[in-house]
Amino acid sequence: MIYMRIRFCLTFALLTISSILFAQSNRLFKIVDNGKIGYINEKGGIEIPTKFNNGKDFSEGLASVRLNGRYGFIDKSGNFVIQPKYDFATSFINGIACVYMNGNPIYINKNEINALDTIFQSIHSIRNHKVIVRTKTEKVGIFDSTTKKLLVDTIYKSITPYNTGIMIVRDKVKNKDNNNYKERFAVMDSLGSVIVNFSKYDKIYDFNEGFARVEFKDTNDNYENINGVIDVKGNLLFQSPQKNNNIIDKDFYNGLAVVDLYEYWQPEINGVISNSIKKSYQGYINLKGEVVLNDTNNTYLKRFSNNRAFIHDKKGKYIIIDTKIQPVGNEVFDDVQDNGFKKGYAIVEKNYNWGIIDTFGKFIIDPKFEFIHKLGVIDGYFFYGLYGNDNNKYYGISTIKGENIISPIIQDFDQSGFVNGILKAIIDNRLTYIDKLGNIIWQEKKAENIKLMTLNIDCMNRGYFYAYSRPNNKYKRRFEGGFGESRNLPKIITSENFPKKQLSVTVDSITQDTFQNKFIGYKVFVANKSKKIIAFNAQDSRLKMKVQALNENGIWRDIEYLPSSWCGNSYHTLTLNKNNYWTFITPKYEGEIKTRFRVELKYLDPNDKSEKRRDQTEITIYSNEYEGSINPAQFWNKIQYFSNGLMDPYND
Repeated sequence: MIYMRIRFCLTFALLTISSILFAQSNRLFKIVDNGKIGYINEKGGIEIPTKFNNGKDFSEGLASVRLNGRYGFIDKSGNFVIQPKYDFATSFINGIACVYMNGNPIYINKNEINALDTIFQSIHSIRNHKVIVRTKTEKVGIFDSTTKKLLVDTIYKSITPYNTGIMIVRDKVKNKDNNNYKERFAVMDSLGSVIVNFSKYDKIYDFNEGFARVEFKDTNDNYENINGVIDVKGNLLFQSPQKNNNIIDKDFYNGLAVVDLYEYWQPEINGVISNSIKKSYQGYINLKGEVVLNDTNNTYLKRFSNNRAFIHDKKGKYIIIDTKIQPVGNEVFDDVQDNGFKKGYAIVEKNYNWGIIDTFGKFIIDPKFEFIHKLGVIDGYFFYGLYGNDNNKYYGISTIKGENIISPIIQDFDQSGFVNGILKAIIDNRLTYIDKLGNIIWQEKKAENIKLMTLNIDCMNRGYFYAYSRPNNKYKRRFEGGFGESRNLPKIITSENFPKKQLSVTVDSITQDTFQNKFIGYKVFVANKSKKIIAFNAQDSRLKMKVQALNENGIWRDIEYLPSSWCGNSYHTLTLNKNNYWTFITPKYEGEIKTRFRVELKYLDPNDKSEKRRDQTEITIYSNEYEGSINPAQFWNKIQYFSNGLMDPYND
């Protein structure tokens, strides 16, 4: 998995989902061969040879590519129309692309003229040349790229666009009474005209199908919240007090929303939480504020879609109803995927197998698969699968008519589905393109046929120095928590090659090794020849250890970074006994700028006797320096994480 992350970082998230950009590629598909990027047509023929170090899909007739260490833009003939001189470049969207010099964004049009003010750190396109802009101080506003004027000043925390041009605007203000910050919500149009002002509601949820939920305090009771719903003109359609735990739980779909209800008339049992849970159930509420389904047997309800919804009763089964709350069909299901119907189909489970039904509740694909991908039916195709002997998922492709296109051999695929008749996928750990007949029109060469390469990337590498130590009685009591493990266990020092009487980091840049099974690497040793056990803060067995390089100004800068985790159990402590060492491999980086490298490591001060790990003092040490080369963007470019990305390099 670590190798896969680096491999796809090399191609800048080659398989990231970008359906809009990809659909505009005019039948040119990005490929990678021996670490170089090129482009093929829909028949697998090479249109642009694999000669670029990195590149993105074509968008609006151009593709950003990196030749050596710099980015430019090529046309569909492979010729540069904007010369490679930028540290990094994104794709053109609505005539604007973001390019970077020394980590600073510049927004250009296709004539390479500045399209936006350089004070903006990032942009998000809305429509009609309007963009949401974010400043370096993390404030947002709305900018017209044609007139180059701000329509909404950059003073807000966030702006969430709705497809009609309506915006939910969030801001933070300090409470005069207690100096705490309070969020405020308003509704504006894309010209900045206020539809709902900040003082009206305590919270405004996103618009969906023209309606948004709101919450505000009862003027007669400051502790009582009230639910409400507004339309795109800001009209309050109804209000409903949150008495007896009655809360609108989800957005409105097909004019109905799920509402949490409670059997308040049943007596409470003091100190028994499960009793309160048993008394909770769900119903549906309409846009008049009327609860149109109020049945205590309904423990869980799916939202409406395609004028249908699934009801989960206390028997653990699902049935279908329509918007008149009438049952549809006679089938009963064991489970339903996601929210139910999507584009007229729903994926359901019956008798431990999955199938597909229509809005009448009839099976059009019998329940016979181990699983069906949650994407459902796309252009008449769906992705089904099974678990292999390695316990991993493998996908096949079938039509909604039951015609099998390809058997389950696909490890992952672009969730845009077939684009211009071609599916981007991973088969046998290789990038692969498949046509609608199931033919493989192009596939990346096998790794064993490719010689080891230096790692030539334009992003900061994610930390990869993983280690493990068996629980140490001395530290187990003080530093509990953390479930990360690694096969990289300490070894006993048997030579005198490491510095005496200290913890040390040593890089052997003379002898080449293999990094991630594909790249040239160097061995790195962390050796403890002190007289004490050394402890290290770690996250999922990843040490606080990273490579640094000298930038063009002679300043040491990180070129690798340590990710964070929302889970407290990810953080734990590793120990290295005296006269023990760990071995790691770091890649041999290659780029345009010749420089020097070193490895930084942080460890806990063994003389600090604090009981809590967070109070421990950390000491920083560095390895010996060694030579290499680097690309400019490696000093600052952390590739954005995409939760729906195909084989995303930052998805554990």
